[in-house]
Order: sequence, then C-alpha cells, then structure tokens
Amino acid sequence: MSRVPKTRREKEIWQACDLLWEEQGDFKFLTGDAIAEKLLDLEYKKGSPNERYKYRLTWKETRGIQTQLEHENQAAALSDPLQRAVIALRKDIKHEIVSEYEPKVIQLKKECEDKKIELERTLEILNRLRTDYEKLEQEYATLKSAQPLLEQELAYARQQYALSQEKERSATKAHDDLVLAHELKIEDLKEEHTKTVEFIKEQLVQHKQESKNEFTMLRDAHELQRHQFISQIDNLKVELQKLERQADKFQSQAKISQQGLEEQQGIHKRLEEKIRLIDLDNKQYQEKLRFTDSKIAGLTSELQHSSLLAEDRKQENLELQYVIREDKGVIGRLETELKILKQPKAAPKKLLNKELDIVLKT
Repeated sequence: MSRVPKTRREKEIWQACDLLWEEQGDFKFLTGDAIAEKLLDLEYKKGSPNERYKYRLTWKETRGIQTQLEHENQAAALSDPLQRAVIALRKDIKHEIVSEYEPKVIQLKKECEDKKIELERTLEILNRLRTDYEKLEQEYATLKSAQPLLEQELAYARQQYALSQEKERSATKAHDDLVLAHELKIEDLKEEHTKTVEFIKEQLVQHKQESKNEFTMLRDAHELQRHQFISQIDNLKVELQKLERQADKFQSQAKISQQGLEEQQGIHKRLEEKIRLIDLDNKQYQEKLRFTDSKIAGLTSELQHSSLLAEDRKQENLELQYVIREDKGVIGRLETELKILKQPKAAPKKLLNKELDIVLKT
C-alpha cells in the first residue's frame, strides 16, 4: 500500500526512518531512541514514544519492509498450499477492508483535526473570557470600594443643585426686576426724547420760517433801494450831462461878457453841489448795503446756532443710545449667568430681546 504522510509529525518521523534505513539497511536498528536522535539531528522535536512507534509502523507498511521473522514465517507459509490460500484470502479481505474504511478513517482523522482546532479556539476564547471576567471582577471591586465616595459626591452634587436652583430663582427675579425697570426707563427716555425732538423740530421750523420771511423782506427792500439808487444816479447823470452842455455853452459865451463868467461860476457851484449830493447818496447807499450785509450775517449766525443746537440734540441722542446699549449689555450678562445656572425657557427671552430691538429702532 502506497500513501503519503497525513500530518507534519508523521512526515518528520518518516524522514528520520528513511535516513536510518539508508544508513543501517535493517529494520531492527529503527528503534525508538534511534528515531528520536535522528529527529534531533534534523532539528525536529523528538516527540513521544507512542508517536514514534505509531508512525514507524505506517512507514514500514507504506514502504513494504518486513523483518527477518516475517520473512521466515512467510517462507514457511508458502510451502503449505492451504496456508498460501489462507494468506491470499487474508490479504484480499485486508485489502477490501482497507479500501473500504481508509476514506472513512481519513475523514474521521480530518474531523478530529478540525475538532481539535475548534477546541483550541474554544479554549482560547474561554481564556479571553476568563481574563475579561477577572478584569470585570477587579473593576467591580474598584467601583464597590469607590461607592461611598460616589455617594458623597452625589449628595454634594444634589446640595449644589439645590443652591443653583435657589440662585437661579434669585437671578430670575433680579432679571425680571431689571427688565421691568429698564422697560420703564426706556419708556421715560422715549417719551422725553420724543418731546425734545418735537420741540426742536417746531423751533427749527419756526426759526426757519422767520429767517426766510425776514430774509425775503430784506432782499425785497434791498432790491427796491438798489433800483431807486440806480434811477437817481441815472437822473443825476442826465442832469450832469445837461449842466456840462450848459457849461460848454456858457464857456463859449464867457469871452463875450463878464456876466456869462459869473453865471458859469454859479453853474460850477451848482454842479459841485450836485456832485456832493450824489456822493452823499452813494455813502447812504453803502451804509444801507453794510446794514443789509450785517443782517444777513446775523441770520447766518442764527442758522449756525440752530445747527449747533441740533448737533447737541443729536449728541444727546447718541448718549441715550449708549445708555440703552449698556443696559442691554447688563441684561445679556444676566442672561448668560442664567444659562450657566440652568437652561432657561427661550421664548420669553427671545420676546424680550425682540421688544428691546423694536424700542431701540423706534
């Protein structure tokens, strides 16, 4: 019967048996100790005696090697026909049994190997579970030893929670009082601001209307005086031209008579008087122009003063907005403290913030 080794151990023992057979050439030298030494020479483990004798027998059967005693018994048996027939029948029965049960044996060995592997895995899992169980026991002992401390911490946490609840109620009350005071203050400031703005608007409108009316009157008076002065100057120019023509006429007649000379001197005097009156009128006109300019400058200064008042009111409004922002910052800090103590209801605060934004925008 020819087959191959089925396991690694069987293959190693077969290798050692082959080497000993090549060296000695006799089965009697293939003892258990010799096989163990050869395995060590091949850098294998020597294994147990049962393994060595078991796999030596399979090696012997596979290689077809017989001992001296077996040769003698076989020779004696071959001399008897009945014995030969029995041996042949035995060989056939053995061959049939081996051919029938060898696959089953192989299957059973394979199943045994699988069961062995599964058992090793199960043992490994069991060892891991035992290790985990020991760890859990240690953790349980640790937790059990820490239980009094945890109970103390729980009692302290409950006490702190009660204090935080009390602080939260106090903070909520203070927040509500502050919000109410802030709303009242905002209403007062809003009313005062509205009155101030209305008063400033009325004053500006009234002052603007008065300044506009006065400026219109001064402008109309200035235009009327200007037209009058222009008309007077034109008339004086016409008279001056007449006097000049008369003077020219009188000069042409001066050589004729002394009377003409005297009349010419009188004409010159009248002409100088007219010129003096024109200069006086021009001075009065300049005075009136200066008076009008001073009036316009006064109105301009009053307008600038009104602008300064408006700027002051604007600054007061900015300061009022700054105060409102500070109050809003205080409310935000109180809300942050409330959130730290306990998460409050979001709807009232959102509504309050919305109302504050509406008031600020207004």
